[in-house]
Amino acid sequence: VLGHQASLYDIAHRWSEAEDAYKSLADYQRLKGHPDLAQTLVTLGAVYQVQSEGDKAQSAYREAQRIFVEQGKAEEARQTLSRLARMLLTVGRFEEAEKVYSEILAGDAGQQVARANRAYCLEKLGREPEALQEYESLLAANPNPDTRESLQDQRIRLLYRTGAKQRALELLAQFPDPRKRARLLQDLGEMTLAVQTLESLRAQ
Repeated sequence: VLGHQASLYDIAHRWSEAEDAYKSLADYQRLKGHPDLAQTLVTLGAVYQVQSEGDKAQSAYREAQRIFVEQGKAEEARQTLSRLARMLLTVGRFEEAEKVYSEILAGDAGQQVARANRAYCLEKLGREPEALQEYESLLAANPNPDTRESLQDQRIRLLYRTGAKQRALELLAQFPDPRKRARLLQDLGEMTLAVQTLESLRAQ
């Protein structure tokens, strides 16, 4: 009954009532040692997150992750940490997010999204050399085209911002799509080059 009620409030976006219902359900499941407690806590964390209650969400996600580990559910535990890291990243808590991404990578160093997001955190924390090294390492691993383009974009912006403008522009010239190349040039303040790129496209 509690689970059904909580789900109805959730679907209706009645967040305060959904929070109370999921908390009651979690308390009941915790008392009974119910195997679904961790999943309830993940959902409760998401409800906290929607209400901008970051610390409560973090507590719920952490408890869920610990239970998943105890249950031998490594993938669910990793996904819960990823939820927590994304939340911290989204609200600009970069130092905490970087630590969570490092925790994820300690369990599986091959998580490319976690590596890219950690690099972004490092960049925001002023640790540019570490961020650049991570972007370049990820690019060397030959990721899929969409990921490669995103990483290349981040690397170019970082190089340009930290004074390596010529290197940034050389890499930018390798962008296959001239429209995206012009847009990034515009973002970097290179208006003359952006206009030239668009004019060459029209001339084709």
